[in-house]
Amino acid sequence: MKTKCEVCKKHFDAIIKKEMLDADIQEIYYECPRCRERYHISYTNTEMRSYYNLLQEMRADLMKNKNNKKLFNEVQMMMRTYKEMSDTLNNKSERMIRHG
Repeated sequence: MKTKCEVCKKHFDAIIKKEMLDADIQEIYYECPRCRERYHISYTNTEMRSYYNLLQEMRADLMKNKNNKKLFNEVQMMMRTYKEMSDTLNNKSERMIRHG
């Protein structure tokens, strides 16, 4: 993904990185190769990573069975659930980081 650093204005290909913040929470981010400015993407936890893997498997099944309305609805529901999980964790993690 091409991007531009907001600090030093360098254009670069973002390389997604992951860092375990504790035994459960992982931060996904990229950084500018020139000035090392860090750009947060998301936080995940073990439950979300497992759920995401299952969701990816179901999406692959859906690509093979595009007319399966039941599977389509299940994938849609799981995507909404994953989004809610992500929003909740990211809001909680951001509050914890801001307030030490």
